[in-house]
Amino acid sequence: MQSVEERMHHTSVKELRNNLYAKKERQLTYSANQVMLGAATPDLAGPVTSLDFSTSKRIGLIAGQGAGKTNILHLIASQLAKIGKHSIAFLSDYKNEVKKTLPYPLQSHLQDRLPPGMQAFGVPVRAFLPYVTKKSSMSFQNGYVANVDGFMQYPIDEMSIIDIFTLAGMKGNDTRETRAKVSVLFDRCGKDLDALQGFLEDKEDEDESGFELQPRERSKVLFALSQLTEVGLCGDKYAVNIAKELEAKNIVSIDFEKFEEIEGSFLQAVCAVETRRLLNFKKPLLLIYDEAHTVAPKGQETSSKAAIQFYINVGRSISKSVIFASQTITGQGALCPSLLKQLNCLLVSYKTSKADIEQLVNFVSLSPEEKYRLKYLSAHPSLKTGEWGLIDFGKPEGHRLSQFYPFINPCRILEERRV
Repeated sequence: MQSVEERMHHTSVKELRNNLYAKKERQLTYSANQVMLGAATPDLAGPVTSLDFSTSKRIGLIAGQGAGKTNILHLIASQLAKIGKHSIAFLSDYKNEVKKTLPYPLQSHLQDRLPPGMQAFGVPVRAFLPYVTKKSSMSFQNGYVANVDGFMQYPIDEMSIIDIFTLAGMKGNDTRETRAKVSVLFDRCGKDLDALQGFLEDKEDEDESGFELQPRERSKVLFALSQLTEVGLCGDKYAVNIAKELEAKNIVSIDFEKFEEIEGSFLQAVCAVETRRLLNFKKPLLLIYDEAHTVAPKGQETSSKAAIQFYINVGRSISKSVIFASQTITGQGALCPSLLKQLNCLLVSYKTSKADIEQLVNFVSLSPEEKYRLKYLSAHPSLKTGEWGLIDFGKPEGHRLSQFYPFINPCRILEERRV
């Protein structure tokens, strides 16, 4: 009798796929909290692959450039928004694609290709741009801000000292004791940033209060506070309450497009603050991090990575879901692998590198046939797309991998938007 490895060696991927889907009929049911991703065949007539969000989902989406990562995120987000039981926030949109795409309904010829009952796109989106004074004289004045709904800042009187330190780029365990001291001082100053800054600059006042900071601590805090003033992220003029926007049934997007010249720690800080705050959101929530390696990079400790890890650990039991989308987990510019250890689903594509596939299979037990099929997800050049694979950790081994072609081809959507 042939071993599984010998049988796979003599069996084409196409034959394996045909055998897998033989005698199966296309699923046409659309249950609550279930989002549909695609079908097993290029004509979208095969068995449907779907994700059930009735329990907390922690999803990693790893695929190379041009595979359609953002399109998959939009498929998931817009369907959940249509179902209406989840609130959705994109905490890092580097292309302004959420606002450019999701509010527009699908044209009829695209809608006709979807399974009965499936509804996607055509959902309300509110997009906000972190206000940074260094950039206000650049592209914003050339009409760019018209692509979003407004700037966003953080009112000082609504912030904790950890929010302030995070936005100022201070992070790490060495600031924990300093934060505790400054938190008391901040409250004594009536949560007035200028008063706190003046208090710390006046060494005599600090000594009289009996609450002394070491010179190194004091200089670090003063520098952090000056950064907040210079950068402009704190203020009342552009105050935005993300939770209230979500309660109004909007998908919320924080737009980082054209922020190449701004230090990465500021962008990571915005993600960290919002991730921590939204953990207290009372309804089922999905947070999406596109280009997640920028907020949770491999080999670096960032404020956003710490906040995301805390969100995952606490949120899994209170209906909080998360998706990380990134191009790679290996090499330069990779997503932090430690986050993948906490996932319960993986999405990969025909453009996921072999090195990444070899790493990803270490996070979940797959049968030999599933590993073989995963390595040979195929492209479909005439459709400008290719196969994706969904790995559901909760299913039994041998049934964890589902292959599909996305219901919506991202190239077609973008072409229609340009018309």
